[in-house]
Amino acid sequence: MKLNVSWEKLRLFYIVAKHTNITAAANHLNISQSALSRSITWLEERLKVSLFYRHSRGLILTEKGKILYDTLEKMMNSISIAESTLLEMDKEPKGPLTIGSSSGVISKLLLHDANAFLERYPELELTIVLSDSTPDFSTGEVEAAVFPYIQDKDHFLNQEYLLSFYMKLYASREYLEKFGVPQTPRDLDHHRLISYGTHPHPFANLNWHLSLGCSEGTVRRPYMQVNLGEKIRTLIRQGIGIGTLAFHENTPDLSVHAELVQILTHIEGPQIDFYYIYPKYLEDSLRIKALGDHFKFVIEQQGLAIQQNLKSQPRKIAHKN
Repeated sequence: MKLNVSWEKLRLFYIVAKHTNITAAANHLNISQSALSRSITWLEERLKVSLFYRHSRGLILTEKGKILYDTLEKMMNSISIAESTLLEMDKEPKGPLTIGSSSGVISKLLLHDANAFLERYPELELTIVLSDSTPDFSTGEVEAAVFPYIQDKDHFLNQEYLLSFYMKLYASREYLEKFGVPQTPRDLDHHRLISYGTHPHPFANLNWHLSLGCSEGTVRRPYMQVNLGEKIRTLIRQGIGIGTLAFHENTPDLSVHAELVQILTHIEGPQIDFYYIYPKYLEDSLRIKALGDHFKFVIEQQGLAIQQNLKSQPRKIAHKN
């Protein structure tokens, strides 16, 4: 007997399963939690199976729920491929393209010459999602990203090396006039340090300055914590304390840091390599290729292309799983 299950109910189940939480899924969909719960209950009754284990912290897929979820994920990918193919049959990049990245990197690579890019591809509808969180390609929320390398055990992604940044320590002139200029890493013990939050972060060790110059196992307590790079920069500008910001070796006078002072200049912080990342099924997409070519053009134009002799550490120039 065939069951008449609407695609919309299956789509809602898929999104709930991705978020593993009714509240988060409801916020994402902009619908009420009660309506979403009723939809999941209806689907379970219709299929005569339990799709989730309910517990206080969220939802866990049952074995049958996992089977349905895996099937729907394959369908979602197939739909994305078909959509991309249909949009680009005219051999011209067109249609929506959503890219995710952190604000600093995307402004350097895309917003630098966004007008020329959009004039060249007038039928491209670009959406930029700014976040320091690892992008989730499986939901279709983003189709491409500029981000540090993502562990990809399913070999789902293409990841092409773009450029590297290095973390350096900065403070405002106002702060340094008031509290003095650190001369050694140990001097940081007596300063107000701004750090990233304690939540897991994909951008390497962003709180490296909290242990710089400390004995093994010792970490300084930050004066203030915040979870976005842009907010770190704002707090440093306001004279709140010393924080760590991205620095590129070929552009030491970045405009975003012009009013700040780099301290402990002889100390080199963590290196962060950024990649242009997109699902393998989009590797022939004209939209993806156009955006990737634009990034490479900007990197070359601004002198951000890597110079191998500047660092002895080898880098992955391109990587495709």
